[in-house]
Amino acid sequence: MTCLRGKEGGGKTLVACQVALDLFFRKEVDQIIVTRPAVAAEDLGFMPGGISEKLDPYLQPIYQNFNKVYGNTESKKNKIKKHVEAGEIKIIPVAFTRGITYDNAVVIVDEMQNLTSVQFQMILGRLGKNSKLIFTGSAQQIDLRKSSESAIHLLDRLENNPDTVG
Repeated sequence: MTCLRGKEGGGKTLVACQVALDLFFRKEVDQIIVTRPAVAAEDLGFMPGGISEKLDPYLQPIYQNFNKVYGNTESKKNKIKKHVEAGEIKIIPVAFTRGITYDNAVVIVDEMQNLTSVQFQMILGRLGKNSKLIFTGSAQQIDLRKSSESAIHLLDRLENNPDTVG
């Protein structure tokens, strides 16, 4: 488990995307899973369309970072898109991870400061064999109604536990 914490704009998601793509293209993992809580500071109201259209605004930072670290050329964007369409790169909301175990994967939990402790525990339980878990977050950007409910405060316990380091 790796935790990337820092101020907004510090490059946490960018570094996580770089590590994930490196592991994937070196064939050290079979898939990349990126999940983030669908929490907004503003009321977004009714959003038309299917699930991918509704989630697209939340996922744009991930796509932008993949393109930034891998290359912004059309052919490189298409290669990333091909892996997304093949299901080798999955970008999904936290709520949709329940009941899934990710084997031989790198799992990025982006914006983890907006996870509740229940969601945090659920995410920890998703990790299967030969998988790596990367958390990114900033205690200054908690969008939950009560900042005390943020799971980011649980990271200190995990980081100081020798059984979770690696």
